[in-house]
Amino acid sequence: MALSYVPPGVLPAREILSSPQASNVSSQVVPVIIGEAEGKQSYSENIVLSGTTPVNFTNKGLDVTTNGSNLLNLAVTATNPVTYESISPANYVVELVSAGTATGDEQYSVRRVLPSPAPTVTFAGTVSSGTVDAVSPGQYRYATSYLVNVKTGGGTTIYETGIGPAGTVDVTGDFGGSVTLDNMEGIPTDINDPVGKNIYRSENLGTNLNPNWGPYYKVTSGTAASINMGDSSYTDIEADVSGNSRVASATIEDGDVVNFQYNYTNTLYWEPTLFDNFDDVVDKYGNAFTATGGINSELSFAAKMAILNGAGTVVLVPIAAGGGSNDTNWEDALLKLEDDVAGNIIVPISGRTDVHALVSAHVTKMKQRNVWKSAVLGMDGVTGTVTAETLRATAKSYNNSDLVLVSPAIFNYYNSYLNVEVPIGGQYAAAGLAGMHASRPLAESLTRKQLAGLSSLGERRTLVAKNQDGGSGLCVIEQLESTGTIRIRHEITTEPTDVNTREYPVILQRNNMVTLVANAIDRTIIGQIYADTSAPSKVSTLVSRTLDNLVVGGNLGAYQNVTSRFARNDPTTIEVRWQYKPLYTVQYVQITFGINLNSGTITTGTVNLIL
Repeated sequence: MALSYVPPGVLPAREILSSPQASNVSSQVVPVIIGEAEGKQSYSENIVLSGTTPVNFTNKGLDVTTNGSNLLNLAVTATNPVTYESISPANYVVELVSAGTATGDEQYSVRRVLPSPAPTVTFAGTVSSGTVDAVSPGQYRYATSYLVNVKTGGGTTIYETGIGPAGTVDVTGDFGGSVTLDNMEGIPTDINDPVGKNIYRSENLGTNLNPNWGPYYKVTSGTAASINMGDSSYTDIEADVSGNSRVASATIEDGDVVNFQYNYTNTLYWEPTLFDNFDDVVDKYGNAFTATGGINSELSFAAKMAILNGAGTVVLVPIAAGGGSNDTNWEDALLKLEDDVAGNIIVPISGRTDVHALVSAHVTKMKQRNVWKSAVLGMDGVTGTVTAETLRATAKSYNNSDLVLVSPAIFNYYNSYLNVEVPIGGQYAAAGLAGMHASRPLAESLTRKQLAGLSSLGERRTLVAKNQDGGSGLCVIEQLESTGTIRIRHEITTEPTDVNTREYPVILQRNNMVTLVANAIDRTIIGQIYADTSAPSKVSTLVSRTLDNLVVGGNLGAYQNVTSRFARNDPTTIEVRWQYKPLYTVQYVQITFGINLNSGTITTGTVNLIL
């Protein structure tokens, strides 16, 4: 019978050891949380703009809407980093440099818009008689600016560039006269959709030898363009500038440092990422809550629950906001986890049973690769009513020692910033439970341990109901009436029929043991030693030393009878087996008592304590 092909493990060449050494083992639990996120990151950077030379943004995948190569919305904003003055979007152009090879790989650049040219200014002369004309004698500066259409997503708004270089004129005579501005023709080619220009005047409030230029005032009228782009000249005959608005638009001078703020989503955003700091989580996936107290980023809030309960590191896998109802998104996220083995307790931030089924299938699939994982699940009593009967029936249908399902399905979280309680689903309590394991030895049970981050239960159970939950395979979270403490009543899996399938820490020890032994063999044995008579002994030695490390580290109770042999039909395959005993936690105490009647007769009774 032909054997099916199994690819060998491929590792860098290393010296063959006569007695393979077991690597140091680590048993820390790392929660893997999958959930919806904002789908974008915010970034701020200072860029020096000189001439019209484009400068690439640091990050790819800017969150913009484009038409060809030009930016059409205000996703990118600019600020003067010294004065903190906002810079009009008409003063810079954002362009697509390269589309890259995938969504999120787009490279964008920004360049400065040249200011409008200085107009040629001439004074028409004096008036010998009649009324006083527009411009009184004195020294004036005239400058122009462009008006540009910028699409904002909700329509088109006219934005104005900063004013350009000034032309200066001396107005002489008894009554003054009109001023003509020439050399104003042409449409600039380095800005998007120019629609007009404005004219500004500034008066010298000092002397010619010691000028003191006043503010610029607009001498054209209206909010839209009053000078067409093609007009080559303009005559100022306004007598009074007090009614005209001052210019308020900052410009970008050659060589200025400009602070640009934008959102981006690069190709790495959707990949599993290991975090050890909650601020970094918020920076990438958004704030946990909105301004009104609702959950803004499910992934950020779930990570907060895990970290609050002791997780030093978490692996986070984002799903696009609003995409949690699509199974394809969950399948894609789990597919990415097949190549990421850093985490070992999966928590999907979803109360849907079809998502739980996908996670269960992933756990089973990874076992075929000797990567043993488990999952902590919660149903969502906020988005819809989840009765106790539904929870119990769901746990019974799972009947899987690798799956933990918490009860109830609704809790409350106190938002101290808004001073309100926010209802949350059971999936967030599941994230907290996974975080609790991350700071404890594998063998430590969470039974009677306090769960942090919750202010109250959204649904209370009677003692009888909690017993029914436990009997159905639900991990009950309860709140003590006397103290208000929220704790794990009994940490069990959805397969409660046997002590070795019921107690979740026993499952964690088993998964960790198998994964570490398989990894040690793959690193040290596969492709590294010859299949000679000493090979089985080397395999047994390596396995024994790995198990020794687990026992010494308090992550396994004991083991015995490690044996290895060649498979009967394949001399390249070694079979290794052993027996082990996990560390158990006392969950029950049976008390036997009796009364001495002084007659030699003892009356006895038995009480099973279920606290």
